[in-house]
Amino acid sequence: MAQTMIFVLAMLAIISMVEVFAAPSQDLSPVIPETHTHGDMEFKGTIHGVDFQANGTVESIYAQFTKQHPNVVASFNADHLPVGTGQSNGNNSALVARNKILPPNCAACGAWGWVAAETDTINDGVNYLIHHAGTCGVGPRSCVRISCSYSAAIYLCNDNYYGIAPSCVYLASYAKDLTNDCSFWDAGANWTCGQEFDTDAYNVIVHYDDHNC
Repeated sequence: MAQTMIFVLAMLAIISMVEVFAAPSQDLSPVIPETHTHGDMEFKGTIHGVDFQANGTVESIYAQFTKQHPNVVASFNADHLPVGTGQSNGNNSALVARNKILPPNCAACGAWGWVAAETDTINDGVNYLIHHAGTCGVGPRSCVRISCSYSAAIYLCNDNYYGIAPSCVYLASYAKDLTNDCSFWDAGANWTCGQEFDTDAYNVIVHYDDHNC
């Protein structure tokens, strides 16, 4: 009987450890205030000089573009690194601050219970955004996921009572600010989590998200 009890207690301890160290399961609810809704980002602009319009994350939109314009993408890849790979230049002249509220809020992660995402993957998302020459639209009082891959997400949240469509390239600079200022080293990798606001009543958020990401 004593051995059985010891075995049960040992199993409970193991289960508790698994719950603590298992990868966090996040959904969109921590990101979206009760006053906001979740929607899809609306892209309007050009990719590699070709007019294009679609909804979703920049990764899914670029996949649609690649399917429709394979020769354009192949031509681009012949002379450049594929979109979404390589380091993004944080000093790009197109990524200048205009209406940013600086510095970024790195403490938002602890306040909201968000989990950090891998910095390299967020930088890949930044690279995707830079190659979407157009606007990333979001509806009134709404949040959209503008980039998401390998459980690393970039969000755009609009606090206005009307829709807005900031430049995707400009939004990339917010995510880049967060990887520059809100990153830390742990378990052999760099991680990023945080939030940056704009005076035009919107903000960009970066954190871990395993919801279809």
